[in-house]
Amino acid sequence: MASSLTTKQSFTYLTSAAWSSKKNQLIQQNSANDNLDQIVSKRIDAGEDALFHVSTDYGIIQGIADGVGSWGADGVDPTAFAWAMMENAADVAKELGSAENNPSKSMVDAGVVLTRAFENTKAGGKVEAGSATTSILTLSNDTGILNAAVLGDSAFLIIRNSRVHYQSASQQHQFNGPYQLAIIPDRFYQPGCFSDTPSEADQSTHQLQDGDIILLATDGLYDSIFMDEIVSIVNEELSINDGNTRNMDVEELTKSVRSLAMRLTYTARKYSVSTTGDTPYVKQYRACYHMSRWGGKVDDIALLVTLVRVNHE
Repeated sequence: MASSLTTKQSFTYLTSAAWSSKKNQLIQQNSANDNLDQIVSKRIDAGEDALFHVSTDYGIIQGIADGVGSWGADGVDPTAFAWAMMENAADVAKELGSAENNPSKSMVDAGVVLTRAFENTKAGGKVEAGSATTSILTLSNDTGILNAAVLGDSAFLIIRNSRVHYQSASQQHQFNGPYQLAIIPDRFYQPGCFSDTPSEADQSTHQLQDGDIILLATDGLYDSIFMDEIVSIVNEELSINDGNTRNMDVEELTKSVRSLAMRLTYTARKYSVSTTGDTPYVKQYRACYHMSRWGGKVDDIALLVTLVRVNHE
């Protein structure tokens, strides 16, 4: 009687973060020996951008937020809301991803993480006012399912077999006016203020494959580098033959992920401060205002790069 051997798959994720503040323009990233889960407690200097990453029994959960800088004119710290959202999202993610609260390891809904993080930020009383674009990703160790909730223009890509497999939508009320979660007290309210809800986030679910590269970033990246060049940089820094990482050295892959995160941030920074050439931001600016403009838009940049690996047991 013939018998068959069933191979069980599981997924692991190699992730690196990098960031740059528009004020000091330094390009920084987590140390190779750092625990990425501590990045939210350290409140890295990414300007008005913020991010988190947590490892749970379920898998990894990560997010990114871009604080709206115009609050500074009202004497409000634009970073406060963004970091509160990330800290609360990290706490919710740890709870929902724990074996105690999710013994069956059912999918952790990114929309639920986003909603509860916003509710806790409003109820916490630590943030008087502010707003931010916010994106959350949950990635399962067991199934390789990625679930996403994206609100605004802090977007994510899945790059598979050297090309863009998926790109999340950029949600905009108008040019340079993205969807955003907000706390707006009456004394700050003005007609036309943007204040969206977590239910308006663009949610999607994806089955990941070996060799997929996930890029989650604020608009400081996407406003500065055209998509073709982003893909080109990814392929130069992290070439996965036939989407198969099985026979590739983990240490070398980890170095490549870190190098990719730094190069993308460096390139975005270089283009953002340029006064010549073309960038996605000024291309949209010219189309919107029918005025000549070249160069980049100086902005904060924060990103997380994740490489997907399939383990066969």
